[in-house]
This record gives sequence, C-alpha cells and structure tokens, in this order.
Amino acid sequence: MDSGPLVSVIVPVYNVEPYLRKSLDSILAQTYGCLEIILVNDGSSDGSGALCEDYARKDARIRVIHQKNGGVSSARNTGLSAASGEYIAWVDPDDWCSPDFIQYLLENLMSEKADLATCGYRSIRGVSFKRIAASRRMVLTEDQILHRYWNTNEIGDTLWNKLYKRSLFDRISFPPLVRFEDSAVMFRILAASEKTVVLPDVKYFYRLRSGGLSQQKSTAAAADSLDVVLQVFDAAVAEYPWLKNAVSAKTMSFIHGSLMMLPCALYPSSETRCALSRIASRALDRQRGILEYAAPGWVGRLELRMACSAQPAAIWLSRLFQLAYFLHSEVKLLFGSQK
Repeated sequence: MDSGPLVSVIVPVYNVEPYLRKSLDSILAQTYGCLEIILVNDGSSDGSGALCEDYARKDARIRVIHQKNGGVSSARNTGLSAASGEYIAWVDPDDWCSPDFIQYLLENLMSEKADLATCGYRSIRGVSFKRIAASRRMVLTEDQILHRYWNTNEIGDTLWNKLYKRSLFDRISFPPLVRFEDSAVMFRILAASEKTVVLPDVKYFYRLRSGGLSQQKSTAAAADSLDVVLQVFDAAVAEYPWLKNAVSAKTMSFIHGSLMMLPCALYPSSETRCALSRIASRALDRQRGILEYAAPGWVGRLELRMACSAQPAAIWLSRLFQLAYFLHSEVKLLFGSQK
C-alpha cells in the first residue's frame, strides 16, 4: 500500500550495530508503504551511523540525521522536529515489528477517527518471551484510557507499540533524561488523546538485552526512575484527583520497581552507600506521604497496600534487599571498627 496519509517512523540510534539491520529490515518490509523513515544517529561510536547511511542509499524513504551524542530524549526530539508525517510511529533500533504493524494500527485508528492506537507486544529475553496485550479490542475516551492506564498493565508506558496523530506531540517534547523518557511523557500523551483504540494482537517485538538502558542497575538508574515516577504522580493527582487511589497504588508499585534498579554490590564504596541510603530514604518517605494522602487511616492504608500487590515479588524483593544491605553495612561497620 503506497498511497494514504504519510507516517513518520522515527528510530533513535546509538551503538546498536549488531541489532540495527534486523530492525530496519522489519520497517522496510511494512505492507503500508507511505512512510518516511527518520534515523537519528545520536553520536554512535560503532558502525551504526555507517549502516544507517547504507540503508538510506538503498531506500529513498530513509533520511539519516547525525548529531552529537545527547541521549535518547534529544534524539527523539530531533526526529519529531524533522517529521512531516500526519502520524508518528516509534521503533527502537534493537527491536523489530511484524510486516503489518503500521497498517494494522493505522486502519484501526482511521476507522474509529481516533488519535492513538496501541497493540500488543512480545518482550523477548534470549529464548524466553512474554506476551503483553489487552484481552480484547477497545475504543476508549480520554477518561477511560486514563482509568485503564492507572488500573491495569494493558496500556503501558512504552512508546513503540503505538501509532499517534502528529498533533498529540504539538505541546509535548521529551525531557532531558538519559532513560525513562517514555514514562515521563506517556501520561501526557494519553491525556491529550480524545479517543484511543486498544488492540489485542501482538505486532511489536521488544528485545530485552543486558546492555540496554532499561536493564541497567545503578544508583543513577534508580534515581532517574524515582524522579520520573514522582513527577508523574504529582502531575496526575493534581490534574485528575478522581484517579488518586489508582494513581497512588500504581505509583507505590513503580517506586518498588525503582528500588529494584539499585545495584547489589557486596562491598559498595562509601559514595555508593550514601547514594543507596539517600534514594531508599526518599522512596520510603514518599511512600508514607502517598499512603497518608490517598488513604488516611489504617483501614484505607491497608486497602491501598492490597491494591499495590500487583507486583508482590518486586515489593518483597526490594524490602529484602534493603534489609540485607542494612545488615551488611552494620556488620561491616561493627567489625571494621574493631580492627
């Protein structure tokens, strides 16, 4: 299909040479052909930039932009500024999509006169995978999509399994973050969409790899994640107070997820130990504040904690980690002081 509205497919590229070919081949294989494909090479130091240029020589729909390394948010903003399509799709350079990914989303979006369409995806780590998708097709209003976003895992923060009207980004840009930039803006995008189509079929394939930003464990990653989680919480409860219980419950789980990004070092440096303590203290202080805000009284707090149990493993593992780290630090200080 080579006629129809133009779709801009934006791919931020940084040091992904082993994976990039598969990603680009899946975009070029789309059954919907009216595409402009914008590859933003964010200062790669491997062969990614040269590979982008090779593909551009083979297909006139591909445009390559080279820029000094500024992080994934900068690359996404550059791609948005360059896009001329009526619709926007995002593909990460180490992922791939099914041949009818764009056509499937676009046909459903246009048939419903919607602003956004989202499909299921498969999360792949090595030979194992997990399917993440809605159970059925749904057409949702702004309030309905926000309700499902905060109460279920069907929508998610991911940019790449969705197709957007370009106008959704007119007042939205990506904040200067090294990671979690999609989580920082997804709530705003969903709130700007007057009608959203949620589709159950899997059309996108998300590669989880140890070197990827989303999989890194560090105090910086945990701090960045916590910053985004709390900023989104503050904005959501201020603008949509009727969602406060759902927002609070999911934020509690997100905070536990942030703590899971803390590194597990047997003998952390004093600098790392201070950072760990600072992040854990901030997280626990905000959790107490969220509990008091959303569910004053012990009955309300118990109900909210039960609502947070959607991620019990993460909650208990993070608590066990905090306890183990505390005991390890105390024992080290005790025996170290006796030398």
